Amino acid sequence: MKARRILSLCFIAAGAACPQAAPRQVTADKQSASVYRIQGKIQRQTPTTSAASVMVRLLPRVLNARQPLSPSAGGSAMAGPDGSFELRNVSSGSYYLAAMRMAGRVETIGRIAVDVKDSDLRDVILPVADALVVTGTVQVEGNRRASLGHGRIVLRPAASPLLEASSAAVNTDRNFKIEGVVPEKYLILFTGFPDNFYPKSARMGDSELLDQGLDLTGAPQPVTLAVTLSTNGAAVLGTLNDGGKPVRGAWLVLVPDPYRPESLYRVKTGQSDRNGRCTIEGLVPGDYRVYALGSLEPDMLLDPGTVLKPLEESAGRVSVSEGSRVHVEMTVLRPEGIRPR
Repeated sequence: MKARRILSLCFIAAGAACPQAAPRQVTADKQSASVYRIQGKIQRQTPTTSAASVMVRLLPRVLNARQPLSPSAGGSAMAGPDGSFELRNVSSGSYYLAAMRMAGRVETIGRIAVDVKDSDLRDVILPVADALVVTGTVQVEGNRRASLGHGRIVLRPAASPLLEASSAAVNTDRNFKIEGVVPEKYLILFTGFPDNFYPKSARMGDSELLDQGLDLTGAPQPVTLAVTLSTNGAAVLGTLNDGGKPVRGAWLVLVPDPYRPESLYRVKTGQSDRNGRCTIEGLVPGDYRVYALGSLEPDMLLDPGTVLKPLEESAGRVSVSEGSRVHVEMTVLRPEGIRPR
């Protein structure tokens, strides 16, 4: 019996867009008070970029620094006509300082990393530039008429799993258009396609992107991608038990081995039925570590290579080829303390 629907990786985003792989960083380190101010100015990178109706927001930069941010707590402020801004009541921490154009379609047009360490930040320059549009086509290898289900192409900022992804549905003509994309580096993810599909290629011109990521830093318009899917994905059929008894509702998690952030699109999960059985389809050929977990929180997969690393010695290993079906039997782990804090 097939497991319940595979957990989507779309939840991997939370926040806004992202900086470059090595973002500009501003640090304050003089001791002052318990809350601080960030003062600065928006700087247009091109003459055509409008700085009107821009909101400046603070977003957490690392997993252990998440905290509620609101206008009353220094989370956001509108920039003035001259591009100047001031955020108040900011606690010490590591943040992204983002510029969001609020007129018309809301989109992020700039972001830098800032560190607040016991003092105000002054004279901060926040560069802004027009967002990009990424278009593309999707083809299915050997089957031009195959249904794409509710497929979406997702671009998730490479700098942090806390930053918001951009995505678009693939239309009936097998095209997609992702708007409001900040010119930075992204991981390419796929969601909503039929279970047995797997991504075989994603190209921009002559460059293969799947295991490298999409670097749009300095990219000219237009940006066009060509995605190829295969209907011949591998499958892992798992039996999950505890003390020799089948476990219902446990999670089977497959993580590419070795894991790199760019290989996030290969991470797959599935949940066991009442007989402890779980089937995960649409696997990209290659090597995987296999984890059987009693529970799984969405944010555990924000960075699975790091979060699940303490369990590596208890993980199984499988190698799959295109179209293969591999059986595994796993004892369910109920670890504590591996969830991001």
